[in-house]
Amino acid sequence: MKNISLFIFLFILGAKSAEPAPLAAVSYISYNSQRAKAVTLLLEKHSIDILKKNGFDTIDPGLISREIEKNSCFEEKCLLRFAANAKIALMISGHVEDRGDYLLITLNSFGTDLPFNGRLIRSVTKRIPVNGAVSAREFSLICEEISAFFIASTLRSFTFPVMLIKKNSGYVAESPVAGIYSIYYSESSGGIKKSGRCSITDRRVEPVGCNQYRRLYSY
Repeated sequence: MKNISLFIFLFILGAKSAEPAPLAAVSYISYNSQRAKAVTLLLEKHSIDILKKNGFDTIDPGLISREIEKNSCFEEKCLLRFAANAKIALMISGHVEDRGDYLLITLNSFGTDLPFNGRLIRSVTKRIPVNGAVSAREFSLICEEISAFFIASTLRSFTFPVMLIKKNSGYVAESPVAGIYSIYYSESSGGIKKSGRCSITDRRVEPVGCNQYRRLYSY
C-alpha cells in the first residue's frame, strides 16, 4: 500500500497541557442592529475565553473580522477557505438577529482539518427575550451561558489529527501527546481507515496488544 500517512485523532475536551494545542477562532458573527452588535461582541469574548480554558490557541476576533471585511469574505465557503489557509482547526461563525422584542442567536462550528474537512460540527440557535428589566451584566451572563453550552456541545464531537512519523523501526508522534489513542491511516484515494490502537509516552508509539505490532509497523 503506497502513499499512506499514519495519524491519530485527539479529543480536545479535557486536554492535558502535554497535548498539542489546535488553533481556534471566532471568524465572523454577523448582526443587523447596534443592539445585536453588542451581543455579538459579548459572544466573541466569552467564546474565546472558554476556548482558551479548554486548551486551544486562539486568534483575536477583531483581527479576523478586519481581514474578512477587507476581502469581502462573508460566504461560508470563503470563510472556510480562509480558516483552512490560516491553519485554524476549529472555526466558529454565526449571526445575531434583532427582531424587536427578542434576539435570535445562531452559532455554527466547523472543523477544517481531518476528519471534518470543512464540514459543520454543531449548530445551535437560541432565542433571548429583550426587555428593559435585563441589565447589561445579565446580558453578559446570558451570552456566556450560550457560548459555554455551544462550545461544550461542539467539543463532544471535535477531534484533530496528530501525525505519526516513521523513525528507525517504529513511529514517533509529531506532537508531545501522551495516552492511548486509535490509529488511522489515509489512503492515496483519500479514504481514512482505522488501524488498531497505540500507547504514546514521550512521543514514542507502542501498539496496544501484542497482535498490533505487525499492523502498526507493516505499512
